[in-house]
Amino acid sequence: MRGCSFPMRAFSERICRWLMAAERDWLGEDCSVDRRIQRLEVDSPSAWCARCGASVARGERREPCLECEDARSRHGRVVRLAELRDGWRHALMQVKYARDAVGAELLGRRLAEQHLACGGEPAGADVVVVPVPAASIRRWHRGIDPVGEIAASFARTLAIPVVRPLWHAGGVPRTGQSREARRRRRLARRAGWSDEALTGLRIVLIDDVLTTGATVREAARLLRGMGTAEIDVAVVAVTPPLGRRSSPKMSV
Repeated sequence: MRGCSFPMRAFSERICRWLMAAERDWLGEDCSVDRRIQRLEVDSPSAWCARCGASVARGERREPCLECEDARSRHGRVVRLAELRDGWRHALMQVKYARDAVGAELLGRRLAEQHLACGGEPAGADVVVVPVPAASIRRWHRGIDPVGEIAASFARTLAIPVVRPLWHAGGVPRTGQSREARRRRRLARRAGWSDEALTGLRIVLIDDVLTTGATVREAARLLRGMGTAEIDVAVVAVTPPLGRRSSPKMSV
């Protein structure tokens, strides 16, 4: 077995060099992850429902869409970059599992640009950013708080502060939960934050992926309980519903 290690290693290195060369030919000389994020195309505002963030097909009612017409919403409009597909999925996985702080910075910057392109205000004394909190065990295991990093970049781009009035109680990751368990509330108000702590403020609530919307709805409920006047949601990607076509793109 020892005699086979060198030939196998040489073969693996040859395959890796071939893949890197093919990647350079496809993406250009600079094929780093941050460059890929900069080249990804974002969705046009006409591609999703501004109330829930779900994709809408051409000709469908945009707000409320068929996905949210019977649902109660505690927040205002939703702004997103894209559906969770292809390059966007890879970019988020790189940030989450490879501790790519540079990628998180770029995602936050692009999300802020999309927020402005969709009519969001650049700054204001009454505007603050609130990231959806992650469970402490996840932050420890991954070595990074992806949503927190994205929210910090978003706030720096728009020159507005970040506040953290919410915390996550932990628990089993959502991918391992049943449908009923996903409905259980795991967010809570941080100690020391009163019912009037956010009175009169407008919130931009940041998350990385929007799937069912249960997390942002619960976060919005808690923020409303602290007196906030207005809550908008900004997410990097939205999980596409089954049967939907790809969304039209725009450049920002």
